[in-house]
Amino acid sequence: MAISPDGTWLAAGGADPVAGIWDRATGTQAAELTGHTGPLWAVAISPDGTWLATGGEDQVVRIWDGTQAAELIGHTGPVQAVAISPDGTWLATGGDDRVVRIWDRATGTQTAELTGHTGPIRAVAISPDGTWLASAGDDSRFRIWDRAISAQSGAPTGNTRRAAAVAVSPDGTWLASAGADGVVRIWDRTSGTRIRQLTGHTGPIWAVAISPDGTWLATAGDDAVVRIWDRATGTQTGELAGPDGSIYAMAISPDGTWLATACGPDTVLRLWDTTAGAQIGELTSNDWIKQVAISPDGTWLATGGGADLVVRIWDRATGTQTAELAGHRSRVRAVAISPDGTWIATADGDVMDTVVRIWDRATGTQTGELTGHTGAVLAVAISPDGTWLATTGADNSLRIWDRATSSTVTYMRSDRTLTCCTWTPDSSAVAAGGSAGVYLYNFTPGQHGPGI
Repeated sequence: MAISPDGTWLAAGGADPVAGIWDRATGTQAAELTGHTGPLWAVAISPDGTWLATGGEDQVVRIWDGTQAAELIGHTGPVQAVAISPDGTWLATGGDDRVVRIWDRATGTQTAELTGHTGPIRAVAISPDGTWLASAGDDSRFRIWDRAISAQSGAPTGNTRRAAAVAVSPDGTWLASAGADGVVRIWDRTSGTRIRQLTGHTGPIWAVAISPDGTWLATAGDDAVVRIWDRATGTQTGELAGPDGSIYAMAISPDGTWLATACGPDTVLRLWDTTAGAQIGELTSNDWIKQVAISPDGTWLATGGGADLVVRIWDRATGTQTAELAGHRSRVRAVAISPDGTWIATADGDVMDTVVRIWDRATGTQTGELTGHTGAVLAVAISPDGTWLATTGADNSLRIWDRATSSTVTYMRSDRTLTCCTWTPDSSAVAAGGSAGVYLYNFTPGQHGPGI
């Protein structure tokens, strides 16, 4: 049932395929709308009261302006929910096919699909300003969607234990993930199918990185060895063995000629020649190093993870520390550098400090904060175009942030903790991993506002 904006009439549907229009003052039925072939489960009236939308068992959304004006066809199950935007230009619908669909009112065409529910959708609502919508269903999940960026989530893949690291190839066609089971898995991005498994590690894997040309990848973890793998054959082609101790973080230089590893508990960041397989340098801190990121031009690095709670900036050529970023309340858990190298994003992974901090590279000062997570922030990734950030956390959520406004533009919730995330090269999708495996979230532009 729905009530007109001026309160003078109502529209209702039920077990029969007819929508009834009722006069509020007299209580009499004023009209019948016929055309559906099954029970009606949803009715919505436009903000100006000139038309309405209905949906039901026949899987069709029908638009009425006295007579039937249009059919919106696309659902593959009964339609259980219909909502109309505040300006009346678009609709959102949901139903048994577990998809929230966005429709253009003028053309009757579907403009977006929001997937992620694992059960029938029973309710859809649109915010008063039309910038976001909410959906709920039989999966006991209440999901919030950004209208400007419609998120589509892929199904979790088959890591047998939690995914601790994920990386996307430079051409965006495949992903690599690894975790507590010590196996590296290569996935096709489009189909979500596993291409191959790489075995050889003797313990959990905490870091995965792919070369700039996509021909090889490097993995590291508790067995204290960086293993180099040929992408085409899946064979191990090299090992970089340092001192005993888990390798928690790793980054490959922009030209692929060297990489950096952080091994804890250790105060040394080691630099390796990827061709010769030899160590070529060390950056020595006065505290643990458990996070590392390399600048886009390869001339400097950022590290974190120590008990002194600071992020350190290092000169690659001299091996000297050039700056400290202080302000975190716990050990730094995540460090990311912007594509132009002018700013840095960090998070400390503490439940009492769920803030992502933005820093100016030149001055070393904090310039912004991203607030919204309700649990420890475990990973930060910056989109290749520098417009967005992705963060994951112990609150089981993936958040996408607008860099310019420091605001959350879309939010997705997993059933379990998400510990890592990375962007695709075209800034159109985020791969996130955690306790349940790996998810791929594709982002498509909506009708209004900024789009990816």
